[in-house]
Amino acid sequence: MLSVSDFNDFEVFAVVAAEGSLRRASQRLNTSQPQVSQRITRLERNLGTTLMERSTSGVRLTDAGERLVPYLQRALRLMNEAIRAVKETAPTPSLEVWADSTLAPVVLPFVSRSLQGIPVSLSNRAASIDETLAAVRDGEADVGFVHGEVQSSQLEAHPFFKDELCFVVSADHPLAERSVVSVDDVITYDVAVSMCAPGGEIAASHLSMAGIPPERLRRVTPAATAAMLTLYDDHVGACLRSSVATALELGLLRELDIKDLANWRVEINCVVRPSDHEAEPMRVLREAVAHAWDTKTIYL
Repeated sequence: MLSVSDFNDFEVFAVVAAEGSLRRASQRLNTSQPQVSQRITRLERNLGTTLMERSTSGVRLTDAGERLVPYLQRALRLMNEAIRAVKETAPTPSLEVWADSTLAPVVLPFVSRSLQGIPVSLSNRAASIDETLAAVRDGEADVGFVHGEVQSSQLEAHPFFKDELCFVVSADHPLAERSVVSVDDVITYDVAVSMCAPGGEIAASHLSMAGIPPERLRRVTPAATAAMLTLYDDHVGACLRSSVATALELGLLRELDIKDLANWRVEINCVVRPSDHEAEPMRVLREAVAHAWDTKTIYL
């Protein structure tokens, strides 16, 4: 009965035979030349015959070595076919991603791009922050994306990107061409404030104190509602930047620079269970999240 090391020795011999040199074979195998030579010697000892003759110019197969090569090539091809057949029967790994309805349109395309080329069944669910954290902790979800700080000894939080509240209007809105506007300019129009955005409630209160009539102020959820009112109904929108990034890039929306209004930002975190680090989809996704945080690029 051949051992695993015996099979490995056959593979080393096949590489040496193909390269015609111990040096080139060692480079291809990413090991030392003496190690390759020892493996060949061990194989010859186990088979009870000399397979190749060494010289300063390279190696030359003996009759026994020449006879072994075609059998070995067929055996290795069959072994590779067996490995592929076994892998094809293995179930496709799944990845369940939870995020709130504001983040889902941002994180799901990001996750899909990050895992391109990796066989994985991807699904998602919209949920609140507390529901998302509980689902990841309890194993119902594999990964979650949430706003704000995460405090749990059972979870790992990896910073993804920083989101912020921004004020936008449609490209043909009267305020679109203004380089700087004031709160007094804004409150003369209908305003849709995304209440799931960081600072949404504070911004709505600020606008109320500035004198916007209650009938002009729309407190809405999810973030897409504020964006739609802005695009199609001439509202001023107070939205998470991530929820309107594509529309801004395409020129459908314009961002307002409001001189007397504070800026509210929040960190978006990718949350996983520490025990899941060895799964390939999770490892690749964590690396992509770290790269996005380091380079400040998520819209690829």
